[in-house]
Amino acid sequence: IEYFDYKCGFCHAALPWINDLMNNHKDYRFIFKELPILTPNSTLAAKAAMAAHSQGKYLEFHRALMGATGDLNLDQIMQIAQSVGLDTNKLRTDMNKPQLTERLEKIRNQASELGITGTPGFIINGKLVSGFDKQQLETIIGAESQAEPTK
Repeated sequence: IEYFDYKCGFCHAALPWINDLMNNHKDYRFIFKELPILTPNSTLAAKAAMAAHSQGKYLEFHRALMGATGDLNLDQIMQIAQSVGLDTNKLRTDMNKPQLTERLEKIRNQASELGITGTPGFIINGKLVSGFDKQQLETIIGAESQAEPTK
């Protein structure tokens, strides 16, 4: 599980590593949790990404947002959305649904309970890794994959 902010430089730095894991370890399960804590535009981007689920393009849009530079204002977010084939009118409507605000609040509370105070925060099989420490993350993943399955 990765808790992240679309405006977080360390989250951006982690993206190639995460993409590599996703491409090379199809047996791993990945969960992305938007934790917009840096700017108001972080919240806009998070809501847009969550709204993209209903159009079946979350991962593609997530990767495009993570690869973006600049303010990530609404115009830029909509340009990125259009570039990945999202219906921007539907996206705008879905972004304003109160369920998204409620979901973000639940994610914030969950992150707080887990001790995540910044982004990125990773949970790997119950272990918290704060920040993008590639070596530590790979050590935990390696140790977990070497552990014998429980019977």
